[in-house]
Amino acid sequence: MVKVIFLGLFVSLNLFAQSEALVDPTAPLNFQQKKQGKVYRAAVPKLQSIVMKAGKPKAIINNKEYQKGQWVNGYQVTHIDTDKVLLVYQKKTYTLTLYSQNERFSH
Repeated sequence: MVKVIFLGLFVSLNLFAQSEALVDPTAPLNFQQKKQGKVYRAAVPKLQSIVMKAGKPKAIINNKEYQKGQWVNGYQVTHIDTDKVLLVYQKKTYTLTLYSQNERFSH
């Protein structure tokens, strides 16, 4: 009878131990693993200047020079005008301007 009780305890403890979540023994104390959530796109680049170089418009975006067709952090430069730059990211168009809405129309 005692053997049956010990066998029952052994089996139940073994099943309980297998149901615990596996923990990395090398992780720091109070370490919480990040949950896999939404994937976010990169921030919309910042336009600093638009220049004409050798007759072709170029945009200074995030402190680098770009021309039509080049890529900036996953955004493609599709058009450079004298006052704006158009970028496309996953079929959505973003318009970059040199000044904010308030600065452009202030009196």
